[in-house]
Amino acid sequence: MGNGCIGSYLVRPLVNADYKVYVICRSKWVNACSYDSMVETIHMDLCNIDEYGKLHAIKSDNVIHLAGQSLSSKSIEDPLKDIKSNVIGTINLLQWCKDNNVREFVYASTMRVYGDHDKPLHEEMLCVPDSFYGVSKYAAEHYVRLYAGSKLDTVIFRLFNVYGAGGGVCNHPHGLVSSLFSALLRKEPIVSKGSFDRVRDLIHLSDVINVFFRALEAKYVFNGAVYNLASGISVTIGSLIDEMISVSGYNAYPISEEQMMPGDCFKILADINKISSKFNWLPRITLSAGIKEMVGLYLHGKPLSTGPI
Repeated sequence: MGNGCIGSYLVRPLVNADYKVYVICRSKWVNACSYDSMVETIHMDLCNIDEYGKLHAIKSDNVIHLAGQSLSSKSIEDPLKDIKSNVIGTINLLQWCKDNNVREFVYASTMRVYGDHDKPLHEEMLCVPDSFYGVSKYAAEHYVRLYAGSKLDTVIFRLFNVYGAGGGVCNHPHGLVSSLFSALLRKEPIVSKGSFDRVRDLIHLSDVINVFFRALEAKYVFNGAVYNLASGISVTIGSLIDEMISVSGYNAYPISEEQMMPGDCFKILADINKISSKFNWLPRITLSAGIKEMVGLYLHGKPLSTGPI
């Protein structure tokens, strides 16, 4: 999916690395890369098996599956639609990959499969998702794992709170950081859906993209392995908001707390030892640098320096 928070950010680096990119999306997709000769956009619904004929001419070695319903609030409103998007769409795409000799399938899962825990979340711990969204993504993970075989290799990344210069900050804010930052852009009070003391694990888009590239270029077999894709650093919602306000140049700004959303977790923190060891990787972008980048882009018209992204 190329018009989501991660997909729209991923296309340009892939093109720059000389990949031929096929972007599959349901809605009209406009991106700086959409007019590049190395990018082809295909409008279709992954949940509709009858539309897979649109992919008949594609010969692909790798698939990065980012499509699906990713809002917990929407999963509560319509659990069946959530299952269709996150499970049926994933199964359809996996089967297409198997039938068309795709080498590797990279699946973007979520931290929400774990449920609520006090301890840092590691890949071997029992997953008891406490939201419909988490249940649907966890079910899809099992299909991704079971499809791993002699021809198709699969790998699962459980994404934590991804943020960066994307995510529909200006129009349709998606994700924790974007939703908070969009209020600041509109000069409206920042409202926290829950306590300021809630803990989150934030990872910058560029660090996520870096891991995806390492997976695409890996010479070893994953065989359905699961990895936390996170920073491994805890940040309270209150300190995140304070950072946004400070970097934006405000001495004071109106903020408030509201009741926590159903199915939300108080503390989410990843153990990243497994992914660090496997990929020889650690996240590079600090929260301060990442927020400065967003402020530079959306308040000042260009990114401030955050080092190599």
